[in-house]
Amino acid sequence: MVLAHDINAIPRTRDVQISYNITFDNMLLAQETLNGLKKSGFFKPSPIQLHGIPLGKCGFDLLLEAKSGTGKTAVFSIIALEKIEPKKGLQVVILAPTREIAAQICDVIKLIGSDYKDLHVEVVMGGLPVQEDIEKFKKNVHIVVASPGRLRHLIQDKYIDTTSVRLLILDEADKLMEKSFQEDIKNIISFLPTQKQVIMSSATYDETAKMFIKSYVQNAQHVCPESNCVLLGVDQKVTEVKYNCNIVKQTQNRFQEVIKIFSKMSFKQCLIFCNYQARVSEIHKLLLRANWPAEQLSGNQEQTDRLEALKTLQQYKCRILIATDLAARGIDASNIDLVINFEPPFEWQTYLHRIGRAGRYGSYGMAVTILSEGVEAKKFHMMLDPMKDTINITNLWCNNNTFHEDISPKSPCPDVDKSCGTPQSNTQIEKACNELWKILVSDEEIIKNNKVESFENLCKSFDESSPGIETFHELLQSFENDDGHAEIDKGLRVLQFFGASKVQVPYNRLRRQI
Repeated sequence: MVLAHDINAIPRTRDVQISYNITFDNMLLAQETLNGLKKSGFFKPSPIQLHGIPLGKCGFDLLLEAKSGTGKTAVFSIIALEKIEPKKGLQVVILAPTREIAAQICDVIKLIGSDYKDLHVEVVMGGLPVQEDIEKFKKNVHIVVASPGRLRHLIQDKYIDTTSVRLLILDEADKLMEKSFQEDIKNIISFLPTQKQVIMSSATYDETAKMFIKSYVQNAQHVCPESNCVLLGVDQKVTEVKYNCNIVKQTQNRFQEVIKIFSKMSFKQCLIFCNYQARVSEIHKLLLRANWPAEQLSGNQEQTDRLEALKTLQQYKCRILIATDLAARGIDASNIDLVINFEPPFEWQTYLHRIGRAGRYGSYGMAVTILSEGVEAKKFHMMLDPMKDTINITNLWCNNNTFHEDISPKSPCPDVDKSCGTPQSNTQIEKACNELWKILVSDEEIIKNNKVESFENLCKSFDESSPGIETFHELLQSFENDDGHAEIDKGLRVLQFFGASKVQVPYNRLRRQI
């Protein structure tokens, strides 16, 4: 199975590019690890992998901080595999804040470690029968990936022997540092040997998390290849809907905006985030009624249903998944290129994690946040104020290039590029392009009324300087290929009906319209 994103398959941003001519073969890894990496599609390290793996192999405590989707899971997976001694028991404990992330980490380690003989990696989590987890440890398990609550229970009841643990990994560490996890985390660590390596991984670390982290690591190496925590490949947009104090009507306003986005935007897969479980179920039903097949993922589902929903997303069996913030962290689905915040998150860290589901491993995507006019819109922009120098959020409906058809805003959009155009110029261009099409299909009445040459006569005018032009496409090509622009004066006769003295039409824009 190919696990890695093929860096050569599509254009990638510099988030995952390194300037050194280094492959995993140059990083002094065990042959079993190298074989597993190649089978999984890994050949060249990303920046966080290049800097983090050597330090981790040397035994340093690590704070891995890198953008979502840039390869942090592979860093601690490789380090864990490199430390395993097959004859010993449990040696690596990996904690994750959600069961879905834990299951995904387990799959990654198994794939990269597929060439390790007699390697046993298990995942334990709440929501599934505890007896099944107990049975797993009747054999020699080397690596366990777990949600904190279930692992604490198994350790306290002495189903797991932790005396040989040499490495503790906390994925999405800032989330695990929250109060709701602290009691479980402290209890688990109290059962682990004092002398062990600790690796913490996350895309963001707030000040509260940093206070707790200091008590868990010793002289940790902070590995952060880039100070900017915003993915370069994610185009961030906002769109506002009318505010209504009635929550039902407000939800309907947001839902109509979602349908509008789906109707005008091309996408492979879309992830819709809601703040509440009830809203996930509600939007799921509305989408099905509107004939938009979708799946849902939230905490009130059975664990098997949650894992199945995630599996359908990752295997490209569904195009739309509505979820709570259960899916905001760690989830890797390479075909997600559109994220919609049905309602804005409460924290800027959550916002970064949500939009990080698109643009995975340096790819390109879009994140759209739906805001109600007034207070909510102001709160959202205030929330992102700490990142105002590193993010660029623009109005969704002012970027015509994104959509199948042009959207003419009713009023000028603030903070947008001037190339958006005004409603008047968009209308004129649309009308002009329609007229041009009629000319190209030889509408005699239009040609006569506008005193424009027929396409046949226009092509003949190019015979002396550009022989062989037979189609309109070739005519356009002649414009692009002529560095001196000598023929453009002749070609502009095509645009006579535009009233060139009044309206200037960008050439590339015209070609897209046609």
